[in-house]
Amino acid sequence: MDLLEPLNIEAHYPADKDRIFNSLTYDKCTEILIKTRELQIWIKEKL
Repeated sequence: MDLLEPLNIEAHYPADKDRIFNSLTYDKCTEILIKTRELQIWIKEKL
């Protein structure tokens, strides 16, 4: 969740869009996707 939270800033603060976009390298996006999938699996297991 800590990785995804900053990405929500764009919806509230469009002026930060470029800064956020520039921080999203291929490796960072891959890490976010992997961690998000792990979180999704964990949540499903807890249900």
